[in-house]
Amino acid sequence: MTNNKKDYKLLKNFLSKDLCLYLSSFCFRFINNIPIASDVPNTRSFHSASSEIFSNIMHYLKPYVEKETKLKLKPIYTFNRIYYGGSSLVPHKDRSSCEISLTITLDYKYSDKNYQWPFFVDQEEYVLDIGDAVLYKGREYEHWRYTLDQPETDWHHQLFVHYVDLDGPFKFLEEEFSNEIIKKNREFIKNYE
Repeated sequence: MTNNKKDYKLLKNFLSKDLCLYLSSFCFRFINNIPIASDVPNTRSFHSASSEIFSNIMHYLKPYVEKETKLKLKPIYTFNRIYYGGSSLVPHKDRSSCEISLTITLDYKYSDKNYQWPFFVDQEEYVLDIGDAVLYKGREYEHWRYTLDQPETDWHHQLFVHYVDLDGPFKFLEEEFSNEIIKKNREFIKNYE
């Protein structure tokens, strides 16, 4: 991926609908164990350090993401978020461990069957169906979603998958499968930036 519009793109049907629905139903089985997020109101989120299944998905997707980016990548972590009606995602750039990112729609339930909740990267709007992904450089481009304008009982389930370039400045980061490594990576990034 170079510094131009190719730094982000839509990948239609990147994951099969069956796999997405399986992953989402897996999370909803344990919904009461998924923490309410402190950074985005009205959401529940968890890091791959607490879920082996999503860590495995990250490794499974790696060769496909390498093919799309033409880069050699190192898996770092996944993040799983269930947004409820009224939640939003403010424009932001990610931390350095999100050098190459995927956002994948796993499932959603909207009262209004015609409702769409777009994802934006650098002013580009993407409407994602189940299994669709956007590939982007999370630390370089602002990305966001406007308010999920549906009742609070409605929801949207999103999976974020993050890698670093093995030839890039963050190649020393480690896969975040424990809180100790998460802290170590954040300390490295703090000293780097």
